[in-house]
Amino acid sequence: MASLRSTLPAAVAVALLLQVPQQHAYAQTNNVDQNPAGLAEAILDLGHPRFAEREQATRYLWSQGPKADAALRQAAGSDDPEVSVRATQILKWIRAGLMPDMPENITALVRRYPLCDETTKQDILLELLTDHDHGIPSATALLRNESDNRVHKRIYSTASAAVLDAVRAMLLRDDYDIPLELFRLGALADNDTMRRALVLFVLERGTVAEEIQHWERLPGPDSPVHMALLYLYRAAGDQINALRHAELCGRDSILRTILQEQGAWQRLARIQDEKPRPTDLEWLGYRAAYHRLAGHTNQFEHTISDIEALALDDVEKNAWYGAEALMLNDCHERAIALVVKSRRLGQAAELLFSLHRYDDIIALAADTAGVDTNQLNTLSLITNIVTRTVLPSTQADAGAAKELASQEAGPLSEADALAANGEWQAAATLYGDLSKQQPGAPLPLFLQGLALSRSNRTADGKRLMSTASLLAVDPPAQYLLATALSKRAHTKESDRQWELAFRTSACGSWQWGESLRRFAIPNARRIGDHATAAFYAELNRLRCLDKSSGLLEVTGYLNFSSKVAVYRVLAELESGNIDLATARMHDYQRMFPGDIELAIMLRPRLEALGQQPIANELFDTTFAFLDALCRKYPNMGHIRNATAWLTARCRRRLDDGLTHAQRAVQLEPRSAAFIDTLAEVLFQLRKNDEALELMRKFVELEPDEPYFRRQLTRFEKNDTATDPE
Repeated sequence: MASLRSTLPAAVAVALLLQVPQQHAYAQTNNVDQNPAGLAEAILDLGHPRFAEREQATRYLWSQGPKADAALRQAAGSDDPEVSVRATQILKWIRAGLMPDMPENITALVRRYPLCDETTKQDILLELLTDHDHGIPSATALLRNESDNRVHKRIYSTASAAVLDAVRAMLLRDDYDIPLELFRLGALADNDTMRRALVLFVLERGTVAEEIQHWERLPGPDSPVHMALLYLYRAAGDQINALRHAELCGRDSILRTILQEQGAWQRLARIQDEKPRPTDLEWLGYRAAYHRLAGHTNQFEHTISDIEALALDDVEKNAWYGAEALMLNDCHERAIALVVKSRRLGQAAELLFSLHRYDDIIALAADTAGVDTNQLNTLSLITNIVTRTVLPSTQADAGAAKELASQEAGPLSEADALAANGEWQAAATLYGDLSKQQPGAPLPLFLQGLALSRSNRTADGKRLMSTASLLAVDPPAQYLLATALSKRAHTKESDRQWELAFRTSACGSWQWGESLRRFAIPNARRIGDHATAAFYAELNRLRCLDKSSGLLEVTGYLNFSSKVAVYRVLAELESGNIDLATARMHDYQRMFPGDIELAIMLRPRLEALGQQPIANELFDTTFAFLDALCRKYPNMGHIRNATAWLTARCRRRLDDGLTHAQRAVQLEPRSAAFIDTLAEVLFQLRKNDEALELMRKFVELEPDEPYFRRQLTRFEKNDTATDPE
């Protein structure tokens, strides 16, 4: 090229310099993904004889940013000095975060960045990330080329919300490269939010396999790399490789949760015993659980005794956590005894109330010495419920009932009403308007996409729903999206969000627990796999053994155990083990006398298996227990309601059920649950007019509640054989 330039006449050279550049293929689009050949053509044009052509190629390559990196690095080694110099300069610009058409304030920040200390660098990065019009690509480039890992950790730990907002801004422009890079950099900085967001991103984009290949190519035994691969393989359902990287990451807590997810109880029990901490109740609680699940009866019993002894050594400090560990290992009686000894009589009363042990509650109230005020207030409240003789007003307060049942109208209500009526195109328009008013908000965009997909614009709808899912990259946002979809009866779409949470949530996190409860367990039950449902329910309660976890309601610990036990009985029935199922059924009744869930859930399965006598026995013993309680404590509405619901769901002794349901509503006329039970009993008795009248009132009071709409549909179809959902 140099010899060509030296032989050109001066006039011709000037003409070439001034000549307007030709229209090249790469100039027709600024997106290299849509025109890969244009990249190679632009590299060649860096050495074009005409200055204008070289400038056009330079600007195009510069605008591609990191996408042109590999081609530019190769061009930087060219024998042509013009090509080499230009390629090298473009690389420097891109790596420095400088881009064409960048505003002066952004350019100044980028040029200043290399000269700053760690704190000032963070300030610059934050300023760039929050400039959604121009700064995000530059911030990404600076982070990409920042060699100080402390800067990465600091920006991702202190400004993760700004990073996520920047990601949302780019997603709304259909830019997926910068979000991916920001997530990768955050995962390398060992930020769990970004690691989870990365996995969600590639799952939604369908690029999990490619992302695994990317991380597998990274060199060195770096723990964040193994953590990323662990979560990616876990999301892909590859348990073997997930476990391999859990072992390589060097984090005991992560390895433990992965082994729990895989049900490796023998190994977990062995690991727990290798690092004994006999004065740590958390360690003892897990040790008891692992040996229990591994079938090691002796080790389990010894550990339970150790928990009791340690808790009693320092009642003030250890009693409640010891009781939690006992309850989470199915030792309810020993837990209650420990709670009573610690004088937590309010909590003891709550547990006894859940088990229908009302006489024991009255006995507790007879000796309240040394009980603090809060515990005493709770005990007094529960005792009054058990012993009350004064009935509340039997007149329903329509205004209060409406206030209880209704929900505050929000900006989405009009669009929701159109969608509920099947007016999908009109709903899509309103949802779209709301999405423009709330850019970056996942829900209105998702609902717009859903409405479009229901109005024969499937491709557009899927694209918007996918983008909305990506916008909900942080756990709180996804939780709100999933619950909002469920509330609107978009069950399939809500389940998809919970499935994503199940596959991407941090091991043992609150969101993982929610995804177990809302997706994994119901899904296993839906397909008739109660062994898996029991396994997931067990995993969910194991989380509560952490001292950092806990339940707001103390009876939740009993609920965990009851669900695990019910699912195990159902699993034995599904396997054809009638004798073992019956034995477990009797064990359950001893642990949870009067609990109606077992009878309700087993009844259809026992009847389908031709085990009518067992179904009858289960119903009769449960009904007799509750009926006796109703006679002894006639003014306890919740017991009457439970008895009535049992009769309705098992379709037995419906006349007795009607008496109990009517009395429950008389006791508490504003209880939605009690009125629903009364309607169901009337429906099963074929008193359809009365049942329909009650249910129509519910739908009027709470039109957005899917359950009542489904109930009304059942009643209108006179479908008594189908159970309420």
